[in-house]
Amino acid sequence: MISARPAPTGRWKGLDGLRGLAAIVVVLHHSLLTSPSLALAYFGGPKAPVGSPSWLLTYTPLHLVWAGPEAVLVFFVLSGFVLTLPVLTSPANDCRFVWHLGTGRSAHCESAQRR
Repeated sequence: MISARPAPTGRWKGLDGLRGLAAIVVVLHHSLLTSPSLALAYFGGPKAPVGSPSWLLTYTPLHLVWAGPEAVLVFFVLSGFVLTLPVLTSPANDCRFVWHLGTGRSAHCESAQRR
């Protein structure tokens, strides 16, 4: 059973696993695009015959197996959360992040002593 609590390192194993699954889907997507029938369906070519393997992988829920663009979005959103969380929750991190709205400057860390 997957625990909702972060691991002692501050990482969430379930979210790391989901990132890995998304990466596998992207690799599978790229490898399946070498098939001409799937590439045609993906890039807007003629529709595959109903019931064919290309049709099943393109127009049914099996599309999730090779949904590359969607998996890339999931991977990047989870990466931002998973890789930032340990930094923000670390006891050694005695600072706060401030975002300067309207100035176009990125976030920076202000020391806790300056508060």
